Amino acid sequence: MQNTGYPCPRCGAPAELTRGCAGCGLGPYPPAAEVVRLDREIAALGREVEQARQVYQGLGSRLLATQRRRAELAARIRREIPAPVPVGAAVHPPAPAAPPAPPAARPAAPAALPTVPAGPVAPPVRPGTPVPPGAFAGPVPPAGPDVPGRPETSTRTIQWLLFVLGGLLLGTAAVVFTAVAWATVGVAGRALILAAFTALALAVPLVAKWRGLRGTAETFAAVGLLLVILDGYAAWSVNLLGSADWPGTRYAALVAGVSAGIAAGYALLSRLTVPWFAALLVVQPVLPLTVAQSRPGATGWTLTFLGVALLDLAVVVVLRRRSPAPAGPDPAAAVPAAAASPAAAVAVAGPGGGVVVPAGGSGTTTAPADGGPAAGGGPVAGPSGAVFAGLLLGWLGFGAASTVAASCALVPLALGRAAGLPLLAGLPLLLVGLVLAGAARVAAAAVFRQITVGLLVPLLAVAVLRPVAELRAGFLLLAVGLVAAALAGAVRLLPLRHRTGPRVGALLVAGGAAQVVVLATGAVAALAVDRSLPAWQGAAAGPDLAWGWQLPLVVLLTAGAGLLLLPRAARPVTVLLAVVVTAAALPAVTVTPWPATLAVDLVVGAALLPVAVLRGRRAPTVLVGAAGAAVLLGHGLLVASAAPVGMLVALGVVLVAGLAVALPGRPASDVAGRVAGIALTVALLTVPAGASVALRAAGAPPWWQLRAGFAAAVLLLVPLLALRRRRPDLDGYAGTALALALAAVVAPTVVPGGEPLALYAALAVVALVPADRRTALVTPGRVVGAVLAGLALVAAAPVTLAALVAPYGGPVRPWSGVPTGDGPPGALVVGAALLVLAGTAALVVRRHTGDRSGAAVAALPFGAAALPVLLIGVAAPWPVVPAAVLLVGMAALLAATLTGPPRPTAPGVAVSGGGALGVAAPGVAVPGVAAPGVAVPGVAAPGVAVSGGGVSDGGVPHGAAPAVPGAAPTPAHRGGRALLVPVTTPIGLLWTVAGLVGLLATRAGTLAGLALLVVAAAVVGAIGRRAEVRLLGFLTAVAAATGFALTAPLAADLPLRTAGFPVLGVAVAVLLGAPALARRGSFTVRALEVAAQAVAVLALLLTVGAIRYAAVICVLWGAAAALRVLYPGQSAGRRWAFGAVAGGSELLGAWLLLISGEVVLLEAYTLPAAGLTLVAGLLALRARPGLTSWLALGPGLAAALLPSLVSVLVAADPQPWRRLLLGGAALAVVLVGAVRRWQAPVVLGGGALVLLALHELVRGWDLLPRWIYLAVGGLALITLAATYERRRRDVARLRAAVGRMG
Repeated sequence: MQNTGYPCPRCGAPAELTRGCAGCGLGPYPPAAEVVRLDREIAALGREVEQARQVYQGLGSRLLATQRRRAELAARIRREIPAPVPVGAAVHPPAPAAPPAPPAARPAAPAALPTVPAGPVAPPVRPGTPVPPGAFAGPVPPAGPDVPGRPETSTRTIQWLLFVLGGLLLGTAAVVFTAVAWATVGVAGRALILAAFTALALAVPLVAKWRGLRGTAETFAAVGLLLVILDGYAAWSVNLLGSADWPGTRYAALVAGVSAGIAAGYALLSRLTVPWFAALLVVQPVLPLTVAQSRPGATGWTLTFLGVALLDLAVVVVLRRRSPAPAGPDPAAAVPAAAASPAAAVAVAGPGGGVVVPAGGSGTTTAPADGGPAAGGGPVAGPSGAVFAGLLLGWLGFGAASTVAASCALVPLALGRAAGLPLLAGLPLLLVGLVLAGAARVAAAAVFRQITVGLLVPLLAVAVLRPVAELRAGFLLLAVGLVAAALAGAVRLLPLRHRTGPRVGALLVAGGAAQVVVLATGAVAALAVDRSLPAWQGAAAGPDLAWGWQLPLVVLLTAGAGLLLLPRAARPVTVLLAVVVTAAALPAVTVTPWPATLAVDLVVGAALLPVAVLRGRRAPTVLVGAAGAAVLLGHGLLVASAAPVGMLVALGVVLVAGLAVALPGRPASDVAGRVAGIALTVALLTVPAGASVALRAAGAPPWWQLRAGFAAAVLLLVPLLALRRRRPDLDGYAGTALALALAAVVAPTVVPGGEPLALYAALAVVALVPADRRTALVTPGRVVGAVLAGLALVAAAPVTLAALVAPYGGPVRPWSGVPTGDGPPGALVVGAALLVLAGTAALVVRRHTGDRSGAAVAALPFGAAALPVLLIGVAAPWPVVPAAVLLVGMAALLAATLTGPPRPTAPGVAVSGGGALGVAAPGVAVPGVAAPGVAVPGVAAPGVAVSGGGVSDGGVPHGAAPAVPGAAPTPAHRGGRALLVPVTTPIGLLWTVAGLVGLLATRAGTLAGLALLVVAAAVVGAIGRRAEVRLLGFLTAVAAATGFALTAPLAADLPLRTAGFPVLGVAVAVLLGAPALARRGSFTVRALEVAAQAVAVLALLLTVGAIRYAAVICVLWGAAAALRVLYPGQSAGRRWAFGAVAGGSELLGAWLLLISGEVVLLEAYTLPAAGLTLVAGLLALRARPGLTSWLALGPGLAAALLPSLVSVLVAADPQPWRRLLLGGAALAVVLVGAVRRWQAPVVLGGGALVLLALHELVRGWDLLPRWIYLAVGGLALITLAATYERRRRDVARLRAAVGRMG
């Protein structure tokens, strides 16, 4: 029986699909029952998956064990029965067999999918058995990496490499001999040497081929044919038979032609492949060299290289007619007995399709599978490979020659004449296209053939139009249209199977004609707009173009060509485009006044827009028609700028056309609906524009025009609210129109003038608030509103900044007296704009979140900025503005500090998401489902308050979930509190700093500001809700009190050194009062102690230059630190620290007193105390075994050594005796410490000795000879090298030791 129970999503009580929930009365909820059923199905499927995984692991283990057993048996066979070795081959002893790894040492089988052999296991290979390629497929253990001299490439590769390199070297030697060493031998010797070498080079290939060395024959044949060419050069250099008197290019052509003939004949005689390639390469320059002497023009070179291309194409045709039989293996061929053994149990395919047969543990033997030569034979170039190489070379030659011919054919086309005739200017390029078409037919590639045939169409068009441009340039535009239409008609007459390529070519021609037409029409339209600018100044008639009458005809001819070539679906779009371009081209027929141009644009555009939107069935038709109408109407608006009346007429037509498209009813398609909405947006935008233009026509001043436009833009709220009730689908477009209208009206105020930008932008933002329906996160209204708000803030920023920094006409100079200047102008307007922005921000936040606290937080920054601005606007005297700013800043900081951290969510409560039910089985993690006690966004367990998008099942609106005991507040209610600290903290800091700076004008103001800051910071430290905030408050109070203590003496005209005492008083108060805050945490106490130390250091720095004052500061601070030692409840470490501070301060004070008394013999005051300290320390060391030398002897040694050491290092007097005695004493201390093995004497005495040594080295640096520096540098380098060598030796030893481990 099916279980229909489920937990109720509202109260968590058990529920049934038949009766619902008995606890809260909620009706049956099928999704909850479906979740429970899916949980049961997931558990069942999990069990099945576990069973399948176990079966899979078992089969994988069996497969791995079988593969391992087979590999072991194959290795055993190779070890026991070695393969026979061929006669003459080197005999290598079999490699010792590695002992099998114990079972425990073998790697465990991987958990992944085991590797399966690609084919069945091969049968054994016996001597004399045929081994066809690919007959075996099975895993074979690869040759181990420990085999010495393992080959890394095949013998065939090495052989080819040697042949290529040998041929290159021989050819290079021949060229060098001919060019360099030729002149050192007589004529007879030269002839004998060349004849001998050439004959030998051409004879060797015949012998080599007879001996079966085909590769050697091919190499020597290449060298011999190169010598034939060099023979021709040698004959020319010695003027054999008067050859030197011939033109160089023609003699070179003769040599190339003869060499090509000799190469072809030699290929027929020797049956080799290389001579054919040589003949093809050498014949390439024959024709260009032959005609070079006659200096042909670009047309002649085009024909010449076309001849070369035809020659290469003929070679390709001959090669394609051959049917080469590919060389392959003989199925009956047997593997030699030496290449396989009866013990070979497996074989795999080797390189090049051969067969690799294991050869008794000493490696593998590869049997050739392609009928290749045996060992010692040359590489075999099969007929199929030779034909392929010949085809490749022929096509490369054809491509190069065709490219050069095409480049040359462009020259007569650019010059406008070929062979002196303008009619033949495009003929060379057309011949190149014909040759390419023939090549495509030879290649038998359908795509290539279609491309080349299609290329002939634009080439034909160019060949026809170029003479027209040269002879009758005034009719070129008409000729373009006629040629495009004629070619389109001719292509339409072709059979369908031959129409693809020519159709594409004709489309290219028609497209080119369309571009020319569009550019010409655009130029005409731009001229019409240019005549109407500047605006409201009238416009002259025009344009006066000699070819203007051709433009509408060419538009129609081009459109006709498009209709013939394009598919049926594109014809409506073509017609619409033709109508638009024709309407724009009509003013070019004759000299046209601007009202006529405007009438054509408005009539055609207003008629085209409804037809395209309301009658169009396809999206492209609607879009193209609407775009064309928009272009015409936009052009009409620009032309209408010649006079206000014309602009009013144009705006009225646009308004009527837009409303006629948008209001009749719902469009037939989504695209039409979007276009209608855009039309409505544009129509509504004409309302404020019309208001401004009407006032312009009435002669009103510019600011009234701007105000009228702003009022008309705000009035767009009326149609927006009406459309929201009757046509909700157009609501967004109307809101966009309102936003754009307000932005367009506010934009002119950016330019400095009489109208305030901040107030306009703020009021525009207020007008946009009712238009927002919260339908999307990003809408044009929100974007424009954000931009306008930013503009308002930018416009208000200078006045606001002046109100904060210089409220009375300039920056405040400290203690310069009460400022008497005036504030920035326009403060009241800016203040009003800020108040408007504050109200707008509160309204927006209240509408979107329903949170009053969030609304107040949103309005806080604007209100804080508005207060000083308004005070300046009402001419408030000093110090009202800085005091108000300071109080606002401190109030903001206090508000931030009194805001505690958010309370954590109660266990078992999930807040956020969309209110979906989540039920999960224990221990099963399912995305989107939350078990009880787990917080998952969008998922709630029973009894959980859910907030998110939409309305909950119980009718609770979004953002107001039912209250749950112990649950945290929803995000809507937490928003204001969560944003309070990020908003108030920067405001508080900036406003507090600005207020303090403003109060610096007088001494009393400065002290009052600092005192107020001390009180506020102390309050923050006392009542702050966060530990870090309290600590920051205390530290700020310390800093403010320090500033107050420093400022008060200066305000009383006391010297700076006297300020050290009140500053020290602050440090003492903080140090002695910090333990009272122990309940706040030990970190707070330690931070205040560190701050007290820093303030004490500042007090000491204030007395620089007054040594006695500094000594008093040190003594007093030492006494305060000593009192701090006496506080109860402190650890021993802290007492030691304060004791060290106290002792150090007292010692420093004593030293300062000695310096102030100009005492020379410091040791008279320091050594007695140090001696007593050392004696006490020694006695303590004997009496207390656990005492260290640092505590017992460290203070005494420091008191004995440090004063003298400082005197030696700092004083300008050399003090040789003090240096000597100090060095001896430090050495004695080190020796005693080393003998007794005490750490403190060794470290302190050694440190003193090192510093003395460095001091002596610096003093004697210039006394050393220069070679010492070189010696030291050399020793340093040698030491470094020795270190590197030792490291390398250690690494080598480590590598050897690790190697021996295996």
